[in-house]
Amino acid sequence: MLNAIYESLLRSTGKFYKVDSRIPSRLLLGTLLQRLIMVSRGLLKINRKVFLGRGVSIKNRSQLHMGAGCTIGNYASVDCYGENGVRLGNSVNIGAGTIISVTSHMSKYGVGLEIGDNTGIGHKVFPLLTAGTFNIGIGSGAGGILTTGSNNIYLAANAAASGESATIRIGASQTACYVQGIYGTSIAAGSNIVVSDSAGKLSTALTISVTDIVASGNLELVNSTSTTGNVLKDGNRFIHNSGTSNTFMGINAGNFTLTGGNSVAVGTSALTSVTSGSNCVAVGL
Repeated sequence: MLNAIYESLLRSTGKFYKVDSRIPSRLLLGTLLQRLIMVSRGLLKINRKVFLGRGVSIKNRSQLHMGAGCTIGNYASVDCYGENGVRLGNSVNIGAGTIISVTSHMSKYGVGLEIGDNTGIGHKVFPLLTAGTFNIGIGSGAGGILTTGSNNIYLAANAAASGESATIRIGASQTACYVQGIYGTSIAAGSNIVVSDSAGKLSTALTISVTDIVASGNLELVNSTSTTGNVLKDGNRFIHNSGTSNTFMGINAGNFTLTGGNSVAVGTSALTSVTSGSNCVAVGL
């Protein structure tokens, strides 16, 4: 009986899932009563059929446009001052403690914010933030320990410190990340390779710690200079072709100042002291 009533109410708000049969009747009844109180609060406080939690703050209500079945959780704040205000689609859930502000700084009047159907913005986003502007947090506890900082974006992620700025963090416990336009994309000559360091920070410096590299294609390096085109071992040159038509293999074999050509050296420090000359062959130390 209660399940049928609850599912009927869900359908009226655009949600069509089935209630788990294991849900106790006491929990279901408590949820129904809570939602009844919330929708009554919405009708009484802002004259709209919306599920409104306790202590909700809405500024410039005339610029708040909502679809069916929207929920604004306890102590959430929605500031609609902006050219187009705030528009919520159907079944949008603004989590408890969430702060939405269209105009967050007096230097520029905001344009507006539109949130599509069936979107949730999490519980207690930026609960400790006391100073800062232009921060975005989505997901439960996003930016949870941040107390001061600006221009941050947190998607289901916490800050790394109580104060940080100009940082994007995505996810907390995930072990894989897929970004369209990176995997499988050809890299033009001279382009930087975007990689991640051990802390998960994206950069343009190719420093990767791996156990094995298995490649089905080619490993292509530019001709050797003192800083590029070389294979190093523990920071020492190991394989390079510095000079003209030279080949050097071994720890510190050859050098980067050699002016001659057509030489081959194999072995630790082979021809390491030669600075000029051609057609040399050295094997061993």
